[in-house]
Amino acid sequence: MSPLCLVAVCSAIITFAIPSLAASVAVWQPPAFGDGLATEPADVTALLSDRGHDVAVISTDDLLDPQNLTPDRYDLLVIPTVGVYPDAGAAVLEDYLRAGGRVMTLGGVPFSRPLSRDGGGDWQLATIPEQPPADVRVIADFEAGVPDRLDFRGDEEGERLDASVVEADGGRALRIATEDLALWEYVELPVSAPDETYTVLRFRAKGDANTTLLGLELNESDQSRWKMVVPLSESWREYRLFIPHFLSYATEDRGGEGDHLHPERLARMSIGFTSGMVGGGAHEVQIDDLELWQFEPPSLEAVPRYRPRDVMTARAYGNLVVMPPDPRSALVALFDDARAIEADALHSTGAATIMPQRVCHGDWRGWTIDLPTDSGPAFDNVAMARENTARLIPLLTAGGGTVAGVIHLHGGDLPNGACAFFALEAGALDSPVIMSAVAETADYLLQRPAIVSFEPTFGVVDGEAAMTLTAQIAAPVEGISARVYFGITDIGEEVANWTERQEVTLPAGERITLSATVGADEFDYRSFRAAVSLHSAAGPRDICTLTVDTMGTMRALCDFFVERQAEDGTFSNYGYVDERAARGLLALYEMTGDRRYLDAAIRWGDHEIAIQREDGGYRMGYGVRSSGEEACYVADGGEIAIGMVRLLKYVPDDRRDDYLRSLRAYFDYRESFRQPDGRISVGWVFNTKYTTAGGDEVLDEAVRSDLPFGFVCGCTLAATAAWADVTDEPRDITVAHRDARWFLEDELVARSVFAEAAQWAHYFIDDPEIRAGFEQRMAETLIPRVAEPDGWWMASAGRGGVTLGAVSYYHHAIQPSPEALAAVMRGLYHTVGDHSPSRLQRAMREDPPVHAEWRYLCYSSVSLAEVLEPEITMRDIDG
Repeated sequence: MSPLCLVAVCSAIITFAIPSLAASVAVWQPPAFGDGLATEPADVTALLSDRGHDVAVISTDDLLDPQNLTPDRYDLLVIPTVGVYPDAGAAVLEDYLRAGGRVMTLGGVPFSRPLSRDGGGDWQLATIPEQPPADVRVIADFEAGVPDRLDFRGDEEGERLDASVVEADGGRALRIATEDLALWEYVELPVSAPDETYTVLRFRAKGDANTTLLGLELNESDQSRWKMVVPLSESWREYRLFIPHFLSYATEDRGGEGDHLHPERLARMSIGFTSGMVGGGAHEVQIDDLELWQFEPPSLEAVPRYRPRDVMTARAYGNLVVMPPDPRSALVALFDDARAIEADALHSTGAATIMPQRVCHGDWRGWTIDLPTDSGPAFDNVAMARENTARLIPLLTAGGGTVAGVIHLHGGDLPNGACAFFALEAGALDSPVIMSAVAETADYLLQRPAIVSFEPTFGVVDGEAAMTLTAQIAAPVEGISARVYFGITDIGEEVANWTERQEVTLPAGERITLSATVGADEFDYRSFRAAVSLHSAAGPRDICTLTVDTMGTMRALCDFFVERQAEDGTFSNYGYVDERAARGLLALYEMTGDRRYLDAAIRWGDHEIAIQREDGGYRMGYGVRSSGEEACYVADGGEIAIGMVRLLKYVPDDRRDDYLRSLRAYFDYRESFRQPDGRISVGWVFNTKYTTAGGDEVLDEAVRSDLPFGFVCGCTLAATAAWADVTDEPRDITVAHRDARWFLEDELVARSVFAEAAQWAHYFIDDPEIRAGFEQRMAETLIPRVAEPDGWWMASAGRGGVTLGAVSYYHHAIQPSPEALAAVMRGLYHTVGDHSPSRLQRAMREDPPVHAEWRYLCYSSVSLAEVLEPEITMRDIDG
């Protein structure tokens, strides 16, 4: 296949004379609503009129009229407020964008402060006030010490939790701490609101390095339970929570449509955490200034929900949380990941040649916004968008995030149009530099052709694995005549070998899609930079790049593990997850020689030995009752054992026997659950569904499971096969062979963790019949699965991250095939590509990563190692 074979994806290209059209701009004149103007409408009207645009000031009634707000009438709508927009106008504005309209917002997080009419017809902001209202009711400020009515709930009736008042931040705060969190711990305070108008719970809090989430529970007088989780940092933060937005938890007949927590019925509040939220070990939270604020919005429905917090709460407390429907408009959802910043300088990127590169010094306050955002309900519990639906062009940046930019919409609920934003606080437009940037951005939106999207896809073309680069080009108000170029090169190099696209001509508002295909043998799919460039008679008009840097991502990921490792050696606190991080660290140590990675992996292994049960079971990091009773699954232990057996090559000689004894104890534990049919049961359990008694009863005490399940084999076979290779003892070899046949006889599919099991069994077991069985199983169940771009690389709540490594193994060690190679390229791009919505860097930015994100990160580390250096996670297992 010749490199960069160019194809136009359209039925025809039409050439015609382009008329000269004047751009029409509408500037909204907001009603009186208090503060919130980014600039006076008259000022921005004068600015854009001076640039030669036809500018009209429109009223709120005009803004809400779908017959008036159309692209045929206005090429650009300017919103001169700090995040303020009428809630009744969201649908009209979305239709305007779908029809190809353009919007520019001049302050704040766009559309984050809904403006609603109250009962008297007056406009009112429906967002929670930032300053205390006229009436504040103090729940507790702790200046007088620990409240007399402070109660404890949790493990051992609260005996593990300490509450004291400490000096903090110029005053006194409540410190709640535990040295050894086993299950859950809370402190409880009485609380009541005078009436239904006290709708805001306000407080300040901070955690420690090991406590990054805080759980809150409010109870009505009817004992109903309502939950919310907030992120913590090691610095003080202020929280203002809308009480009716708490989520119903474990309360029959509450939390359904139209139901909510009623402030006037408040009886108690609890503050604390669970081990599932923050992990075990020591934890500390300080909290102060607990207050109820009076706030009467136009309606409860008008107050915007913060969907990521709902998702965080549901994931922290499980399926007993009643998750409400997502009420956000598509526009609001675009900007849900905005984060407040303060900066002494803004940096102009020079992107798309919209404005020159420069540094804007000053005291800047605002928000950073990065796309793609969380798509609402997480993909299989991983909080990431399924696909790119917009291209973000950063214009001004600070603190690593985008403060001002242009968003070209090309998919999802808003497939057309463009939205520019300046997410700064009021007063920023007083700066001539910012006003100049606004004018230049308006010119870009109206007068410049744009690359709307640039995406790769992967498949088999002419019998070869190939990548197809696809770009969508949009015309400005006056149409476009331009040339389009595609190119691909090594990271860090400029694209020099462009392949020219003949001139294309498009009328105003039209789009065209162009593609270029390159074979896998023409570039290094693990490390490359691809670009598309758009040129007109005036020269370069836009350029868009995408980069895949597998080693760079692997380094960043392992550095993340080292930085986030707890003092006890854990990463996520779940042993079966953390062992993948340890193996990823060991692989990068092999590649770089950096002892930080080796030391971190060994610290994890030493921790597993230190906490191992007397009966040989590896502790899972969950499943512990307040009484001390614990579940202990054979399957989880088998996954932990993969990391432990891998560490044998790396641990110091004086520790090697400890690891061998630990592994032998686990495999003896595993054998103790062998059933008469030769299969293995689950382990120590609390649920009767894992026993021959059946049903779904939850028991008070752990019992031995006597019912085998295929997942026990799928989760333990990798370690079993490797252990047999290490010991070379007939009993271990017999077990490995028997359980490999169990895997094949039960027709387990080679996907996710089971794909890893198939990979390791094929690598370590030398029986030709068994190896052939795994080759066939992977060919039949793994390769067809990864042929589809449906998110398999992060499926199964993040466990799919390990699938990529198994596919790479299949291609390199079993059967080189274009289908497998295309799948490796696909999974790798979506995992590490800087333009991918599911890239690992996004999960690393979660504050903090929760269970699914930790799984995605840890499981993927093993896969990246396998892609960078095939078989590195298994090779020379015993040193």
